[in-house]
Amino acid sequence: MKSVTDNNHTLQMTPLMEELQRLVVKYLASLPAGYRFLPTDQQLMIHFLLKKINNELLPRSNISEANAYDTHPKDLAANYPEADKGVWYFFSSRERKDCVGISTRQDAGPGYWKAILGLDKVIKDNGGNILGVKTGFSYHEGRPDQNSTKTAWLMHEYDVANGYERQRLDANGMKLDDYVLCKICKTGR
Repeated sequence: MKSVTDNNHTLQMTPLMEELQRLVVKYLASLPAGYRFLPTDQQLMIHFLLKKINNELLPRSNISEANAYDTHPKDLAANYPEADKGVWYFFSSRERKDCVGISTRQDAGPGYWKAILGLDKVIKDNGGNILGVKTGFSYHEGRPDQNSTKTAWLMHEYDVANGYERQRLDANGMKLDDYVLCKICKTGR
């Protein structure tokens, strides 16, 4: 039998208590990184996006797979479960604007995602190695070349850094990436 001492009190752990402790540790270890699903940018890159790109087993999470670039964010919110109050996560692919370039198509339903200048953030691991980039977007209804209206919808797009091997499925088509990770939320406007 083990003994546990806390504040000058000694507690003898029975076999049942030891088994309970073992089960609790096992359960906690099985939860996804960032439990309550509030993972950090680094956790999103390491535990989810890189594993998805490399076809590795993913931890349990509330990340859905959907094309965030073809659908209005309110429709995504209506059709997929929230990961946390007012926050949705998606694995999505991006498409090229044309066959020759690497510019991405960002139209989504009756509007488009517009990059928020100055909001790019480099994400590094604990050793200082660059994992990828987080880019901010705001959703606008209408077309970029016409009068469009900015909405309260925001998206953070997580993309791996150059140098990470991707499992490309569509080398000659319009598909730019197999996956990016998108975090979509609505501000209080």
